[in-house]
Amino acid sequence: MPVTVDDLLSCILEGYVEVDRDLRILHMNPNAESLLRRDRAGAVGQALVEVIPDASRSQHWPALVEIIQSGRQDTISIFYPAQYRWHDVTVIPVSGGGAGLLMRDVTDRQWLIRREAERVYLKNVFEDVPVAITLLRGKNLAVEYMNAFARQLIGDRNIIGLDLRDALPDLEQRELFDIVENVYTSGVPYHARGVRVDFDRDNDGEQEEGCFDISYHAVRDFDSTVSGVLSISIEVTDRRPVD
Repeated sequence: MPVTVDDLLSCILEGYVEVDRDLRILHMNPNAESLLRRDRAGAVGQALVEVIPDASRSQHWPALVEIIQSGRQDTISIFYPAQYRWHDVTVIPVSGGGAGLLMRDVTDRQWLIRREAERVYLKNVFEDVPVAITLLRGKNLAVEYMNAFARQLIGDRNIIGLDLRDALPDLEQRELFDIVENVYTSGVPYHARGVRVDFDRDNDGEQEEGCFDISYHAVRDFDSTVSGVLSISIEVTDRRPVD
């Protein structure tokens, strides 16, 4: 039995959508159904903008339409707000003025890029400020970034990658962990002034007392779900009242 074009398109990993010069859908492969969350039987014959969820709200949509209508081959990344998804779309001109669209879900890659951008931003802006800044990520609040002042406060111990409770076993005020975890769970920030903190400051096994103004803020991903907590601590030990 001869292999048809439909058979070949069904085997490729990308979603494939073919449109005519009026951007009406002529064909969709099964992977495109999954990516767009639309049944191809109901999508064929409809305008592309009606089939792709929330397309008109995407700031990248006009650029995609321009590429298709210009008849050139190009690749563009598109963010769909309704699904909080990123797709890479490669436009391939076809006969009759239409285009074939190869689509790939790259949402995870975009999140990684954004998180790396966050780290670079924090390092470039806050690395040398005299305020302790720590970025915690995930439900276990793994330490992802600490600026120089934060590292100095704990005797330059390397705790990057450790879960928060494991990273600071010497902290006497364990209730602070509960507060940070609540910020992650609820998304509600926490602020307090003059908080006493006892911890191994010099990495010598000896506890020392400090006093800090602290703020914990939820960090959110594309879909607004909380993915971590940003901790900001200002030492005020020298300014506290003398007993």
